[in-house]
Amino acid sequence: MKHPLSLLFLVKGAVAFDAHVVMGRRVLAGLPTQSARYSGLIGKPRLDVSPRRELSLPFTLQMTNNSEEDTYSSDDLKEDVDKGVEQLKDSMEDSAVTGKIQETVAKVKVTPEIVKGRKKRVIMGYKAMAAGFGVMASVIYALSRQSFYSTGPLLVSGVSYIMIGAAENSRLSSDTYKRLNLSLLEYGIVGIFAGFCMKLSPLWALTCLIAIINSIKGYGYGVKGWELGPGDIMKDIIDGSKSNQKVFTKLPNLKSAGYILATGTVGILKFKTILDVIKIIKSNGATYLLGTRLFRLAKLIMLTNVMFTLKDAADRDRLEGTTFIELNFLATIIFISWAAFERYTTPVGALMTSFSVMTAYNGLSSKRLKKKS
Repeated sequence: MKHPLSLLFLVKGAVAFDAHVVMGRRVLAGLPTQSARYSGLIGKPRLDVSPRRELSLPFTLQMTNNSEEDTYSSDDLKEDVDKGVEQLKDSMEDSAVTGKIQETVAKVKVTPEIVKGRKKRVIMGYKAMAAGFGVMASVIYALSRQSFYSTGPLLVSGVSYIMIGAAENSRLSSDTYKRLNLSLLEYGIVGIFAGFCMKLSPLWALTCLIAIINSIKGYGYGVKGWELGPGDIMKDIIDGSKSNQKVFTKLPNLKSAGYILATGTVGILKFKTILDVIKIIKSNGATYLLGTRLFRLAKLIMLTNVMFTLKDAADRDRLEGTTFIELNFLATIIFISWAAFERYTTPVGALMTSFSVMTAYNGLSSKRLKKKS
C-alpha cells in the first residue's frame, strides 16, 4: 500500500458521512428508531425503541423514552471514528514488524539442547572423516609402500582433526575454517569420483560422502550460526572469493612471499592435472587412469588451499595460532614425501624440499613463540 494515511482519511470521512445520512433518513421517515452506540469501529449495538422522535440540528440526533435520554452527536461519532483510525494504525504498525517477530520466535525455539545436538553431530562428522581418511592413508601406504600416494588422505585426515577443535570452540564462522570447509567439500566431491573410477573400497566412498555432507553443514553453521539465523551463503561465498583475490595480490612480509610461491607452484600443478583429466575424458582413456588423475587432483586442491590459508595467516602475522602451526607441520610431511618421490636432486624435488624446510621452520618457530607468550 503506497499511501496508507490517505486511505485512513477516506475511511474516516466515508464512515462519518454514511452514519449521518442513514440516521437522519430513519428519523425523518418516521421509522422505529434504533440508536447504536459504538466502541471504536467495532461494538455491540444497543437497541432503544422510543415512542417520541425529536430531530435536533445541527447533526444531533436525540432519541428518548420514558426512562432515559440517549444522545448521539457528530462529536461522538468523530470520537469513535478517531478511535477506529488509531486501531487501524496500530494494526498496520504490528504488521510491519511481523517478520522480526517471526525471526525472534524462531530463535527462541532453538533451545540450547538443539544447539548442543547440532554441534555434537558436526563434531562426530569431523571425527569420522579424520578416522576414515587416516585408515585409508594407512591402507594405501601398506599396499603401495610409497608414502607419496597416501599423503592426500593423510592431509585431509589432519585438516578434519583441526576442524574438530574449531567446531568445539564455535569458531566455524572464521574465514580460515570456512575456507577449509570448502576445501574438504571439493576433496570429497573429486575423491568420490576417483574412488568409483579406481574401484576403491566402499569405506572410501562412505568417507568422501561424509566429507561432502559434513563440510556443507559446517560451512552453513559458520555463516548462519548454530541457531541457523539470517545469513546469505551465496553472498558469503562471493565475498570470500573477492577477499581471496586481495589476499593473493599483497605481500606484506617475506613469509608471505614464501607461501605465495608454494601456493602458486601447487596451483600450477593442479591446473596441469585438470588439463590431464580433460584430455583423458576427451580421448576416452582408461577409467582407472582417469581415477588416478582425479585422486591426484583432489590432493592438489586440498594442498593449494592449505598453503593459501597459511599465506593469509602470514599476512596477518597469525602463524603462532595452533591451527596454523598444525597446518605447517602437515604441509611439511606432504612436501617431504613429495620431494622423496620426485628425488631431491630433480628440479621439482629440490623445490618441494625447500617448501618443506620453510613450513617446518615456520611451524617450529611459531610453536616456540607461542610457548613464550
